[in-house]
Amino acid sequence: MNAEECGPDVAPGDVLRHPLIIGLLLLWALNDHVFKDHFGNQLTGKLSDIAGLAVFPLMLLAAYEISCALLKREPRLRNWVLWSSLLATGAFMVGINLSEPWARIYIQGLSIAQWPFQATWSLLTGGSIPQLATLTVTMDPTDLWTLPALSIAWWVGKP
Repeated sequence: MNAEECGPDVAPGDVLRHPLIIGLLLLWALNDHVFKDHFGNQLTGKLSDIAGLAVFPLMLLAAYEISCALLKREPRLRNWVLWSSLLATGAFMVGINLSEPWARIYIQGLSIAQWPFQATWSLLTGGSIPQLATLTVTMDPTDLWTLPALSIAWWVGKP
């Protein structure tokens, strides 16, 4: 098959436009903002984990591809970045569910990452600059049963 038969070149970050990934992003948002409020059970917790494990490594891969494109460089390390993202995401999932220090670092990091968006929204709506949010994480070793969802990210991201 020649290039014309394969369709247009794949653009940097296209892994996030895959229909399965878009569906998982929608599920993740609905689950975290609707389903958990209404149902709040073991299934809703696992749905978020599955979606996160499938999508997050691809976000890292997409960031690499887009950075390469902006720098006008070939993404030669794409495969390495994909595998590293999968391994790091898996290790992180294991860490926050089995290690209290990892869970505390995760909570602090997430709070810091959310703050600029919360502060911006607060200022735009006439509020004052908020303090860092106090977040909690439930360490649940059964969440490790969702680790096979990393195979979704591998399948979508593989060259």
